[in-house]
Amino acid sequence: MNLRQPKIEQVLLLAAMLLAFCLRFFHLGVTPLSDIEATAALRAWQISEGSTLSASYDLGAQPGYTLLTGFLFELTQSTNFMARLLPALAGALLILAPYLIRRQLGRVAAIILVFGLAIDPGLVTVSRVAGGPMPALAFSLLAAGFWHYRRPVVAGIFAGLALLSGPALIAGLIPLGLAWLITRIVFNKTALVADLDDDREELAEDTPQVADAGPMPTSRVQVRNALMALAATVLLVGTLFFRYPQGLGAWMAMIPAYLAGWTETFGIPALRLPATLIFYQPLALIFALVGVLFGLTQRNLRWVLFFTLWLVFTLGLGMLYPSRQVSDLVWAAVPLWGLAAFELKRYLPDRRADVTSLVLAGVVFILMGLFWFTLASMTRAPLGEAAPYSRGLVLLGILVLIILATALVALGWSWKMGRTGLAWGLTLGLTVYLVSVMWGAAQLRFNMPQELWGTPPATGQADLLQVTLDELSWWQYGALNSLEIQSSVDLPSLRWALRSYPNVRYVSQPLPGEQPDVLITAQGAQEPALAASYRGQDFIWSIYPGWEGALPADLLSWFTFRRAPLQLESIILWARNDLFVGQPAQIPDNNATP
Repeated sequence: MNLRQPKIEQVLLLAAMLLAFCLRFFHLGVTPLSDIEATAALRAWQISEGSTLSASYDLGAQPGYTLLTGFLFELTQSTNFMARLLPALAGALLILAPYLIRRQLGRVAAIILVFGLAIDPGLVTVSRVAGGPMPALAFSLLAAGFWHYRRPVVAGIFAGLALLSGPALIAGLIPLGLAWLITRIVFNKTALVADLDDDREELAEDTPQVADAGPMPTSRVQVRNALMALAATVLLVGTLFFRYPQGLGAWMAMIPAYLAGWTETFGIPALRLPATLIFYQPLALIFALVGVLFGLTQRNLRWVLFFTLWLVFTLGLGMLYPSRQVSDLVWAAVPLWGLAAFELKRYLPDRRADVTSLVLAGVVFILMGLFWFTLASMTRAPLGEAAPYSRGLVLLGILVLIILATALVALGWSWKMGRTGLAWGLTLGLTVYLVSVMWGAAQLRFNMPQELWGTPPATGQADLLQVTLDELSWWQYGALNSLEIQSSVDLPSLRWALRSYPNVRYVSQPLPGEQPDVLITAQGAQEPALAASYRGQDFIWSIYPGWEGALPADLLSWFTFRRAPLQLESIILWARNDLFVGQPAQIPDNNATP
């Protein structure tokens, strides 16, 4: 693949950027915030409401997210979309990092990596999580990228934003630093400069006068400029332009927060992390493994070693960390796609695609489709019949056909044609699968426990609860957000849903002798003492995974249709009977045009 035309390279980058922004911002605010998201968003909301920061107030271990999102709430509204805006923006900007070091990676490999990061299911999903680890990953890699691109001031700004991103930065930088240190020791180099295999034309184009010609030689002036930009960013953003001086100390809270994670656990099995990579990133995983196995014969061995160590250390530390979350795997997605990009690059045609390879690729793609539909049909077979066993033989036969087709092309024409056709067919089929699981995790079942990338517990019928409260408030008072609410359920997601109601009190149990407009209790708890005076309606609120291991017991059903047992916890909304007297009125539409 020839990228000698700079315009082609720029067009591909713009296309990847547009794709990344669309996938991360589409329906960003539709799904209710989970408890983990609401905890971070509530801190930002309190900032926007002008809450007094007393000594006991906690900005959290992510002051960058808290203060910047709080500022966005002040400028606009405290919506789900705005709560997730900063991580989504960081996730979209992440794909710039490979482009900034394309001279070191190789232009073709960098473009492949850019598109891989743009559509990766984990990166897309975690970019849509409020308060997640995406800002730490994106800002730190962008800082390194702009440093190599000879922009020390911009690098310092992104480094400052990374320092304000919370404990996820520490969890990510430890494996990254170890991988860089070991690679530097092994090769006795001060930087990773790839010897690009079979890319002499690219190497000739990247002359020293080009801005990205190589790693930036450090100087005192450049280091000073970067450090000054870093310090200014921490000072201005960390205090929200000196409005909240407590932020200067809050960003250091990420260290004890990370260390506290070694004494706590969230119940995520360690094996769920590698299982997530296997079932959500098979395209990158397969070609990364091939690249590692044959990396010793390639001239980009330094990058192969660096990405391999980075991936192994990230996965290993994540499995050892007691407070692990699947979202921490976003740090592993980058080196995984880096290894895959080096290998996928080998199968791109130099000039014109060979017809024989294209035909073989089409055959492999069709057989992969048959394999998937046969696999999916096995979940619908009646119990006790021999259909699953016969279909298992069909699956085996399809795999044999793929091998035979590749062998026939290799024997009849050349091994290169057979290998290339097989690689193209696998890439096309696995890309379709990749887009499918990405769409399911980021859109269809975003934050739901069936998807391993979710942040359980997911929040259920929050929108329905808010609509019900708005109707009751309008019927009784002729205005929204006027109800007196007493809740014995105290969850971050519920607090976020009720944030616009000023007359909300959270108690351990319903207070006797009081009759607020609305009571909220947990399902199964004792009914209010004056239950005869209230009408109740239950709402599904917290949704947990209904299995204990790394994957559901019915693996085939989960793999094909994401069917898995769920544990549902509900709350009950009790509305006083007199709220229903009279005819219901229509709630005015504030967005309607006159």
